[in-house]
Amino acid sequence: MNILEDLLKVEEKIEELYLLLVHLEMNGQIDTEYYNQVVKEIFDLTRQEKDLLIQNGIVYEDLKMDIQDNSAFSMPIYLGFHTNASLFRLRNMLDSISGDHINS
Repeated sequence: MNILEDLLKVEEKIEELYLLLVHLEMNGQIDTEYYNQVVKEIFDLTRQEKDLLIQNGIVYEDLKMDIQDNSAFSMPIYLGFHTNASLFRLRNMLDSISGDHINS
């Protein structure tokens, strides 16, 4: 499995859990143990995401190009309403790490 596939699995799970948090908040369950467990899972996943991104040999520009090549970008993006929302989150993160412009 390649780094992009690993990252996308983590991104999709993060999105899923954020949507669950929204649902729990809308139902007044912010002070529940389950809510806290979901927040902890998101924290753990973002650590896993960071660990994947700091591996030796990763070329962020290449990852950004792979994402661009494998998705159709359009705005705005809303969690749960766009099939590529996880890709957008990952792309924005890579932009922050490597800079916003890709030199041709």
